[in-house]
Formats: sequence, structure tokens, C-alpha cells
Amino acid sequence: YGIPDEEFIRGKVPMTKRDVRMLSLSRLELEEDSIVYDVGAGTGSVSVEIGQHIPYGTVYAIERDDGALALLEENRKKFSVDNMEIIRGEAPQALEELPDPDAVFIGGSGGNLGAIIEAVLAKNPFAPIVISTDLQIFSNPVMDITAKIIMLGAATLACKKTSSIFTGILADSAGFQSITAGSLRADYDAKEKEAEAKAEKEENKKQ
Repeated sequence: YGIPDEEFIRGKVPMTKRDVRMLSLSRLELEEDSIVYDVGAGTGSVSVEIGQHIPYGTVYAIERDDGALALLEENRKKFSVDNMEIIRGEAPQALEELPDPDAVFIGGSGGNLGAIIEAVLAKNPFAPIVISTDLQIFSNPVMDITAKIIMLGAATLACKKTSSIFTGILADSAGFQSITAGSLRADYDAKEKEAEAKAEKEENKKQ
């Protein structure tokens, strides 16, 4: 990964910079035949790099902005990324008719980040999701215990199986926080034991 930023055709549309692309794409666990969503694709810098690394797969570049859609087409042609499909629309609605993803990059959410994550997990609860956008605190439960979320920054997500709030606990020097099945399971088990102990204590008091 790592096409120089200046090689992309750019306008006033925000673009995911080279260093962030390199860090983010390394976490998507791409295979040669992966199906990948790039939500809020902007100029297409992430979609282009993904497309070049999945020769037998497809990257779906989802974008609602007309200016960005034009840049997506220009950059797709410039880099000859034939396996890059441009989808006009707003997520999560634009995801409904797409094939189930193997990995998802979210570079823009239009304020719908929770709903987008929920829609992705409904299609594939094991898909790695890398988020590089303005992060939000979720008060509604959106995440299953099996989810793997990787965020550039810090945020709080909720687990719908318990309606409990979990925060990413695995961080690396790149500033990512990862929420994985393992870390969620550990928190889930601890909370379950705590609830059981509390219920047992209350029952003993009644006796």
C-alpha cells in the first residue's frame, strides 16, 4: 500500500491520506478474492488501493456526494481499477443490495455510523471493520459479541446481546483501538459473573 497522495486526482473532497491508508488497509485482512465496502469513499484513494490488492475480488465504493462521485470515476480510470464498483447512495440503505462483505472501511458516515455498523454485521458478523472518520459515542446497542471493530481514535460501542457498553481495550502505537470478539467475551463473562453473584447475594438475603 502507499500510493503517493499527489498521484490522486483531487478536488475539495476530503481524502484519506497515505499513512492512514497504509495503517487502515493493513487491518482489513484482505484476500485476493475479498468483497470489500468503502463507505464514504470520497476521492477513492482507499478504494483504488484496495482494488489493486484484490485482483479476483471487488471493492464497492459507496458515496452520496456528486463531486466525490465524479472524482471516484476519474481515479478509477486513472489507475485502471476495473474491479472497483461505484455505488451512488447513502449508507446504510445503499448497502442493502450489495453482496455480503469480507471487510469494510468506513471513511465517512453522514452521521449514520451506528446504523452502518449494524447493517454490516447483519450481513457478516465476522467482517473486520476499520473506521477512519469522526467517531461517535453510541447510546444504542449496535454490536454483536462476535464483532471486530478497529477504530482510528477512541469511541464507545454497545453490545446488543447484553445491552452493555464496551470500549476498545487493545491499542497499538498507531493510535488504533480494537474491539474484538476476545476482548468483548472477556468483558461479557465478567459482567455475567458479577450479575450472577449479585443475584445470589440478593437471594441469600431473602432467606
